Amino acid sequence: MGWLLIMAFWIIVLVFLGRWIFGDQSARRLPEQAVSQEELDRLREDVDRLNAQMTRLIDEQSFMVRMLSEGDRKRLEERTRTDPDPPPNPNPGPDA
Repeated sequence: MGWLLIMAFWIIVLVFLGRWIFGDQSARRLPEQAVSQEELDRLREDVDRLNAQMTRLIDEQSFMVRMLSEGDRKRLEERTRTDPDPPPNPNPGPDA
């Protein structure tokens, strides 16, 4: 599940970058060097920050799934400890 979120994030980033770079040139008419190096650096930092946040969210999600599954397992173990004798089989087979 985690790798799926990371892949979706990067696909979205690549789509937006592709539109920005290869978009309709006649509609933009921006002068050369319209984007400064500082702005590009800031954008790179923002993408890195978003990547770190996505990784953190994926880790939190996997932790929550693990905690929930452990809780289910503990409840099942408690239930089997409190009810050691299983209920009788209402439909015994021909060997019974």
